[in-house]
Amino acid sequence: CRVENLAQHTISWVRHHDLHILAINADTFISDERFRALHNPQTAEWTLKIRATRRKDSGIYECQISTMPVKSLQLYLIVLDESELVRRQDDILYDIPPSSGELEGKKSGDVYNRMYADRVNAATTQILEGSIVYGYKGHNVNLTCIVNHNYDRRPSHIIWYHRNDIVAYESLRKRERSPLNSITSYHLIRNAEFDDAGNYTCAPELYTTASTIVHILDGEEVLESNGGRASGAISGTAQLLYGVLISLSIIYNHRDRMS
Repeated sequence: CRVENLAQHTISWVRHHDLHILAINADTFISDERFRALHNPQTAEWTLKIRATRRKDSGIYECQISTMPVKSLQLYLIVLDESELVRRQDDILYDIPPSSGELEGKKSGDVYNRMYADRVNAATTQILEGSIVYGYKGHNVNLTCIVNHNYDRRPSHIIWYHRNDIVAYESLRKRERSPLNSITSYHLIRNAEFDDAGNYTCAPELYTTASTIVHILDGEEVLESNGGRASGAISGTAQLLYGVLISLSIIYNHRDRMS
């Protein structure tokens, strides 16, 4: 976690699943000796080091600055089994197992989570509601993400982001395999507020992401979708009927004035 101009504020590392404060500044506050807080006074970097990682270490870790209000950065750690990792040959990383005998490698500096997406052209990720979604304040807004994946490499999880914050994590390990090689993930915004507006991203492991922009409207506003779809407010058909009724009402009132 890099923090410039810290002044008299402190840095804390917090583990989300149990809200345990792991470290404050360079001091570690957990009995598990695998965790250690590190800081080089010559730099602005504050590091949480975890040795001998285990699957249970996966989850959200947050770097917090003791400002008012608190400023923070969330990071999601994913710990893979050895069988899920990649093997190294001549400074090239390959997926395991390679598909159909085609071995297309990526240089070791590439991010693993993007390697497979680059070579599976048939895989797609889309948000069903479209690139723009409209909802009303106080109503629920549902987002639907469909991932069409390669048969021999199904994503193990899907992460939902609101702007740059993780708002949902869904493990897919216990999901039954679909004969269509597709996975559907839902994100529900309950009792939407104006702060819930913004960019939402569905990010499946190994595959490309899909994003949509959510607009939250006041209940008194007229919905103008501009090609987007209504969610938690008015469906596309209802919106059309609503527009027709308004138009008929205007015409009727105009004729009344003319007569």
